[in-house]
Amino acid sequence: MSLLQNLRALSASKSSSKLPSEPAVAIVVLSYDGFELVRESLVSMGSLEYSNCDVLVVDSGSSDATRASVRRKFPEAEVLRSDPNLGVAGGFNVGLRRVLGGEWKYALLMHNDVEPEPSMLRELVEKAESMPEASAVGPKIHLFWDRERLLSAGGELRLGAVPVKWRGYDEVDTGQYDEDREVDCVSSAAMLIRLDAVRKIGLFDPQLRFFEDADWCLRSREAGFRAVYCHRAAAWRLAVRWAPDRPRRAFEAGRASGFLTRRHAALGRRMLFFLTTAAAIVPAVIQRLVRKRRSPLARARGALAAMLVTLEDPPRAQ
Repeated sequence: MSLLQNLRALSASKSSSKLPSEPAVAIVVLSYDGFELVRESLVSMGSLEYSNCDVLVVDSGSSDATRASVRRKFPEAEVLRSDPNLGVAGGFNVGLRRVLGGEWKYALLMHNDVEPEPSMLRELVEKAESMPEASAVGPKIHLFWDRERLLSAGGELRLGAVPVKWRGYDEVDTGQYDEDREVDCVSSAAMLIRLDAVRKIGLFDPQLRFFEDADWCLRSREAGFRAVYCHRAAAWRLAVRWAPDRPRRAFEAGRASGFLTRRHAALGRRMLFFLTTAAAIVPAVIQRLVRKRRSPLARARGALAAMLVTLEDPPRAQ
């Protein structure tokens, strides 16, 4: 018996609260050049108080030995490979296409730097089972290095330069978000999704390198579903803080903001977004020349690019 199987058996013996019949869940872990992270994530999954689940690891174009190492250390985990790196949306789509052809009812999507609390999956499934209209259920996510500091308690959509406000971000958790509620979106860092909803709505949009979770949740709401925050489910995320001036990431973030605004905002909001973005060009150029900061101009360029190019439909579930 492998390490993951041993841990899961031990957790199952300790669990005192289970669903009468556990729906089948496929856990899809997305990894890129991060075997050390995915190893810790898989070990933590061995403690989940949920037995009817299978683990799939999507190795999205890694240049390290992730695929071989996972197969050797965790032989019960299925490993899917994509070349090149398809980003978060494209990588999760690889996993979703695999599980849509199976008998699973839900998929738990997770980044490789997330550590779930043992009860997290059970709490998420219980909430989803109690709300058939829920397409996605998300946990309370804390910062790994500061266990009481929040990263997300669900998201609120703004559809502007910063289209998503994560509730509780960088706040100390004092119980202020200890209430389940409908939200605009939940984070794909740890996100339980109903596979029947994927069949109806479609997959994540690979055009988006950021905010793919917000786009999918908005599309699901437009189809009559809801995104739900479950406060009893908890996870911790490493959440590396990026360097402040990364023009490529800024361009993709601006581009994703533009795509979300075009797809989901009313005409007046779209026009306002275009005008404010255009007006930001001159200050961004000044910052580039005077302060040597490249990101503001890159973000504005990305937003304008999204407003001017053809917006393709997201891929359908096959």
